[in-house]
Amino acid sequence: MDIYLHIIIFFVLCLTFVVLEKILGPHLEKNEPPLLTHKVPLFGHFYGLVRYGPEYYTRVSAKSRPPIFTLGIFGTRSYVVNTSQIIHSIQRNAKTLSFAPLIPYVAERIAGLRPELCKAWFVDNGRFDEGMGVEHHRLIHHTLYTVEGARQMNDAVLTELKPLMDEIPSWGTNFGIYKWMVHVISQTSFGAVYGPNHPMNDVEVEKAFWAFENNAGSLLTSVWPKYQARTAWNGRKKLAAGFLKYYQDGNKGASTFVTMRRKLFEENGFKIEDIAQFEAGMSTPILSNTAPALFWLIREIYARPELLAEVREEISHAIIKGSRDGNPTFTMDVPSLKTKCPRFVAVYHEILRMHGIGTSARRVLQDTIVDNKYLVKKGTLILMPFAPVHAEQKWWGKNPASFDINRQLKTDGPKRPAVAFRSFGGAPHLCPGRQVATLEILCIGAMLISRFDVEPALGYWTTPKLTYTMSGIATPSSDIAVDMKPLPGTDGEWGYEMGNPKLKFSLASN
Repeated sequence: MDIYLHIIIFFVLCLTFVVLEKILGPHLEKNEPPLLTHKVPLFGHFYGLVRYGPEYYTRVSAKSRPPIFTLGIFGTRSYVVNTSQIIHSIQRNAKTLSFAPLIPYVAERIAGLRPELCKAWFVDNGRFDEGMGVEHHRLIHHTLYTVEGARQMNDAVLTELKPLMDEIPSWGTNFGIYKWMVHVISQTSFGAVYGPNHPMNDVEVEKAFWAFENNAGSLLTSVWPKYQARTAWNGRKKLAAGFLKYYQDGNKGASTFVTMRRKLFEENGFKIEDIAQFEAGMSTPILSNTAPALFWLIREIYARPELLAEVREEISHAIIKGSRDGNPTFTMDVPSLKTKCPRFVAVYHEILRMHGIGTSARRVLQDTIVDNKYLVKKGTLILMPFAPVHAEQKWWGKNPASFDINRQLKTDGPKRPAVAFRSFGGAPHLCPGRQVATLEILCIGAMLISRFDVEPALGYWTTPKLTYTMSGIATPSSDIAVDMKPLPGTDGEWGYEMGNPKLKFSLASN
């Protein structure tokens, strides 16, 4: 009898969920993107998002791969885009499909900024083209995109990087290569942006940053983040305390960008505690993609001896040898990494393509037709995961899941559009630090390849599983223990020469 009762209850619940889903909707108009249903009514997509995070947008449509579809959760709707063609159409409608309205929400949830300050970021005038956020956007362009701004930032990166590369032997043997990369990237990036007294000088703050960064997504999905997202919450709290001390001490030696941003914030009613809170939450893009990108670059090259030899030979042509006081010197000419190292740069592009797991988002400000076909409704969210676009055979050839740098070197056939590569976002919202990050990754990688043999402790290179976080590049789920041994003939003084401050690496997103 109990069995029959359980069966009846089960079917009643299933029927209830089906009926509720029908009632709640979403109820689509005729030319909206088709609704992608779940075999578990009402709760199926919600559970998938909680379990898989942003990866779910790609996973849920992997079999049918519709160009664009509607994802319904508890009566709400979002549109998920799987093709570069539709993304191109979305980018052309930037006035009605905008990222700007989402920034205050992210600042409040991720950074923990006071709601009234978040609302001041953009004025809700229907276009979101007024407010402090507009001034902040101009500030980024003035300090990072001008020749002088680029020169200052690039020089600062290379100045911070040199001693960190020289201290590799002090790490001893059998240490985690990703742990080393995280430390180097943390010190280099924060030193270049925030100056010599940056918060990451405190090892506990550095640990707190990565605890926060690796779990920041939980702050978006939690109802009570202080308790449900405890790791991210506590990491952010310690990081904010580090920034507060930094700003109370006068942020000495900071970049022009940080100095001018503090002034902008203070002029718009931010207290010093608010600035520290903002920096704690919104400083993650400085580091979050750089460390995993460097990891995959080095792992893919060193795991292939033939490719390693080819890349090492290329980089050797970018090194100027000399002497000072009878001692050998080696200077890496940074512009030559662009002009003389095509296979090295191709590996970089390929690992970004393969491990790009981010999702771009836009809010629909008014009803819009995209791709001359699909209606997207005002107030809804458009999500554009990188992975499906990075697997389009039309642009990337057969077997897109495999590592193949030749697809990046290919010059024949139709020209690949910028929209087919999403690792730095897409117009008009490209990552403002993409050139600095690329410079940093390639300079660390080139110096490591030129000076050190990196041997995995196991005797072979493992392939860690991907971990999906809020960053645009998948992080490795486990570290790889390595030994780094200086190569013969590399004893001497090493350094970098930046050369032309207008240098820009060719990036598919440009």
